[in-house]
Amino acid sequence: MIPIIKSRFSHQNFLLVITLFGLITLNACNWFAVDGYKIQGTIEQYNNQPVFLDELLYGQSTTIDTAITNSQGEFEMKGHVREAGIYRLRTSTAHEYYLIVDSKTRIKIAANEKNPLTYTLTGSTESALLHDFIDSIYAHNA
Repeated sequence: MIPIIKSRFSHQNFLLVITLFGLITLNACNWFAVDGYKIQGTIEQYNNQPVFLDELLYGQSTTIDTAITNSQGEFEMKGHVREAGIYRLRTSTAHEYYLIVDSKTRIKIAANEKNPLTYTLTGSTESALLHDFIDSIYAHNA
């Protein structure tokens, strides 16, 4: 006869251990830490006006976020994007600033409404490289 060994480890304890292991694994994979993008900016001489963030896809653009500048031209946008890509920050006066945005993007932009071609970007190496590339195209065409 084969003796039956009773385990001290019950079915409920087993489920608890599996659940805890799953939560620890998900946390380690940052499933709970999706921050979303954050874009902070100042556009001098563009006070109390809208700023739009457009997703650019296959010759189309879709506005995914909007902010209103304060009396100093400062604004902030926070949200989530479907995928990393090229996005356009634009003003109601048709000035455009191109950015690379993903779910972890932290960008600061400083611009002037009267001189829209000279602006600075910090926080995103990819966006800064895109800005330099666009500047070189303008310089070449001039």
